[in-house]
Amino acid sequence: MAKGDNISHNTTVFRAIRKSRWISDQGNPEWTAFVLNSEKGEDELSILTSSNCTASFCSAMFSTCYGEIELTAGCFLDIGLQVIETPTDEIPSHASVLGLPPSTDEAEARSLAKDILECVKRVTTRKFRASKSAPKP
Repeated sequence: MAKGDNISHNTTVFRAIRKSRWISDQGNPEWTAFVLNSEKGEDELSILTSSNCTASFCSAMFSTCYGEIELTAGCFLDIGLQVIETPTDEIPSHASVLGLPPSTDEAEARSLAKDILECVKRVTTRKFRASKSAPKP
């Protein structure tokens, strides 16, 4: 697939758990994992089309990673969102979810995020912290 191509309904996708508050003490994902950070100017939700939340990947891409949430692209498509391929040299499996409301519209953002949570297939939790000398993949 090329950049900008739509991802099919049945494609398995992953959302990296980048913040500890995105996961409950019981290991369940929180709705906040699927909300844009409007303060940072986010207008798309980053996901991956392959499971990449390994120690080396997280060390290279994030300061800390707590695991990943597995679901299908259909979770987003079924509620009227768009899922497209947005690969980069660093992350060839990167994709984006478009159409989410800004976090400033908390009621709508929370409602859609809770709809997404209903179709989560699996949550894998494991904490990786980047070392300052970690090699880039």
